[in-house]
Amino acid sequence: MIASVGNISLDMFFKVPKLPKRGTAIETLEHYTSGGGAAANLAVAVARLGVRARFIGCIGNDEVGKRLVRELYEEGVDTSFISEVDERSGIVVILIDERGERTMVAYRGANKRLSSENITHSSLKEVEILHIASLRGDLMVEIAEKARSLVRDIKISYDPGSTILYATRDIVEMIGIVNILLLNETEYSSLLRYCRDAQEIFKGNLEYVVVKKGKLGAMLIERSGRHYYAKAFDVEVVDTTGAGDVFNAALLVGSSLGLKPYDALVFANAAAGLKVMRRGARSSPFLSEILEFLQERGYSNLASNLAMLLNKKKNFKDEMSQNKGKR
Repeated sequence: MIASVGNISLDMFFKVPKLPKRGTAIETLEHYTSGGGAAANLAVAVARLGVRARFIGCIGNDEVGKRLVRELYEEGVDTSFISEVDERSGIVVILIDERGERTMVAYRGANKRLSSENITHSSLKEVEILHIASLRGDLMVEIAEKARSLVRDIKISYDPGSTILYATRDIVEMIGIVNILLLNETEYSSLLRYCRDAQEIFKGNLEYVVVKKGKLGAMLIERSGRHYYAKAFDVEVVDTTGAGDVFNAALLVGSSLGLKPYDALVFANAAAGLKVMRRGARSSPFLSEILEFLQERGYSNLASNLAMLLNKKKNFKDEMSQNKGKR
């Protein structure tokens, strides 16, 4: 199982011909809503890839919160560890321009009530990978340390998002705790300003760093210093919202299946490529769509291997559950 901890929100999208100038108003071309939040998006994407997913976070005692939980539940995500708090649920307004790029305004609301107390033995039960997404500096460290103290051999992945731009001391502490670090180019460059070279990043439990380069693809750097690079797929971009979360989900699923680094990057690029062709943060592809896409793009062997590994994992989990029931 892959669990994610972090934000959940209602995303309100407005497609505009261009971003409005300060003090002006423009008419939207299209408007729609969707569940959002980096950690929640990742949970949905993982579930659609055929791997058990759990979300740990906070919602408000309101209709928005009920909707957000219902959407996750309907996607097959374990919602048992979502806390209802006395706050309004998070809402994000997203402007999408003619290039498909996004500009956001966020009301965090109930998300501000998330704490390390949400991380318990129960919430980490059967979890192979815990993904921590875009939390404030001190909180992410507290959550990672709590998880590590409760389950020593749990793998922890981390995507700091914009946090890396202002919580440098916490980020440096964080990379000494986590196993997998997921960054975009801007975040990676920011981190390198505080390290002599890429190898100085590797300390503690860190196994590899992934650098997402958007339309240029992605790179994976191992602790040994070995680099892997996979090109992005050429697709028509409609909306990039949530693309990084979908990439992360596929990369972590690939890691949990034991894919080779290059294959994991190709798999993640394919998932993100399909996502950006659709609108909304929750428009992540299903496994069958990715396998078909990979076959069409000349990666038939990878598609077959993925199908085999996922089926093998599912059968193993089913067998374990049956044996547990007999005891």
